[in-house]
Amino acid sequence: MNFLQLLTNVIVSAIENQRLAREAIRQEQEKQMLIEKQNDMLEKQVNERTKELVVERDESERLLHNILPVEVANELKQKGYTTAKSYKKVSILFTDFQGFTETSSKITPQELVSELNEIFKEFDAIMGEHGVEKIKTIGDAYMAVCGLPIESKDHALNCINAGKDMLKYLKHRAKTARISWTMRVGIHSGALVAGVVGTKKFTYDVWGDTVNTAARMESGGEPGKINISHTTYKLVKDDFEFEHRGKMLAKGKGEVDMYFVGKGKKYKSKKRKKSKATISEIKKYIIDKLERELPEKLYYHGMQHTIDVFEAAERIAISESVSKEELNLIQVAALFHDSGFTITYKDHEEAGCKLVREVVPGFGYGRREIEQICAMIMATKVPQTAKTKFQKIICDADLDYLGTDRFESIGQSLMQELNGRGASLNVKTWNELQFKFLENHKYYTATCRKSRDPVKFTHLKALKKLLAKV
Repeated sequence: MNFLQLLTNVIVSAIENQRLAREAIRQEQEKQMLIEKQNDMLEKQVNERTKELVVERDESERLLHNILPVEVANELKQKGYTTAKSYKKVSILFTDFQGFTETSSKITPQELVSELNEIFKEFDAIMGEHGVEKIKTIGDAYMAVCGLPIESKDHALNCINAGKDMLKYLKHRAKTARISWTMRVGIHSGALVAGVVGTKKFTYDVWGDTVNTAARMESGGEPGKINISHTTYKLVKDDFEFEHRGKMLAKGKGEVDMYFVGKGKKYKSKKRKKSKATISEIKKYIIDKLERELPEKLYYHGMQHTIDVFEAAERIAISESVSKEELNLIQVAALFHDSGFTITYKDHEEAGCKLVREVVPGFGYGRREIEQICAMIMATKVPQTAKTKFQKIICDADLDYLGTDRFESIGQSLMQELNGRGASLNVKTWNELQFKFLENHKYYTATCRKSRDPVKFTHLKALKKLLAKV
């Protein structure tokens, strides 16, 4: 082999080696691209499934809270079981329609179910307004208790007022409905045990002599009237007029005095005037509840956010010259505005209002006050829709941080929370979202426009400058 042939072979070999090297690099690049594509697809699938699981979990929690009282449902969710509890001071309400069997035989099953559903739906709303917990319905019978799982000083009074509203509703409904129903109401006060029965189909129920006596008060009553025991009478004797009806034999109790509840008295005792809980007591209740029941990884919507909003709402309300009574309602709304997160992430505002209607009556608040509190909570739902002065104050308190030096750190906590729930936000996309949100946001109150807008506009400029560099 001459030199020229040798040189040719070397060159050809070198070229082939380079080709093979390039081919190996190309194959490796294609392999990496395929791996990256597969990773992207897998990450997308994981994110989509995570979102689906979050939705499924929220729906399961919503259904659970429709079956069980909020406090009991949260205990079951955290522990996987619930413990039966004794309650010493509660009142139990029983109702039953007069002539139900005869009336139901004259209409179709579909019409009967429709009638009961319409009536019981209104009864459920009435229970919520008075802080009374519905236990169950059996046929045409309706059973509810006040004083559990949240204690209430006015458990007897709340049950009677709920019973009055139930009778009032039936009377009003009879003016236009095809079927006119009349109903007996019976109430007794005392001690009982409450807990969850079953493992597949949960049922919250109550047991004890108090339950039996309350049922006897109902059966021994008359249509359109509320029949109560002597025990209940002693708790509310200063609030209503009564008709003593004599005695009835109750199982395990002997003879029990009965009373028909008449009109409410024009005056209220001093004790009743002082029955509303202090804001400190309500704050302690909600903070304890959030500590126990908020799910993990709520980096933004945690307990500290509620405290921040409470303090901001108080400051803004005072600056906006609201009355003492108005300030109290704003403070309660601030404390409960994110309480729904103990129940569900999606539509937590609605869940918070459900909790307010169950719990806040026990703190001494009336129907009108509770609806004002719920309206404030619903106004904070993004995009905010504040209409009244109260709603504007709570909305500004909820987003007070936008105009403070904590904007960046709090914003990062929100991004972390959203990513933990299936979002795929990087710094760039988050800054874009923040910029758009700040650009569209407007404070409602003069207080925040004056004290928060200047700092908020500084954040807006900084984000704009940051995005321009990308």
